Amino acid sequence: MEALRNSVLFLTLICMSIHYANTVLFNFTVICMEPQDKSGNNTKVFTPVEEGWILSMISVGAIVGTFPSIYITKQIGLRMSFTLSGYVSAIATMFMPLASVNFYWILVVRFVQAVLERS
Repeated sequence: MEALRNSVLFLTLICMSIHYANTVLFNFTVICMEPQDKSGNNTKVFTPVEEGWILSMISVGAIVGTFPSIYITKQIGLRMSFTLSGYVSAIATMFMPLASVNFYWILVVRFVQAVLERS
């Protein structure tokens, strides 16, 4: 029985780490982004204001998502809430490459990831 508990604990730790990494790793990507074409005028992909919005959308989503996640967890239980947020976070992360064509879609995906991170 102890081995089963340790296995569940380890699996939960791995899932939570991956779930949190969905949002955090993109921060490093935005910070380290450089233009592909070095021969041009070195125009950045995002302006500093846009980078600020992309990075701060995690905080906005976390603030907005706190109370709904408490309600959802009370209604469907912690296990189901965690599973559901993991699935939706994975789907939102899959949409991130599609969101790269539009700044506002990036904000939406980051917001969804942050709301789901609260659950």
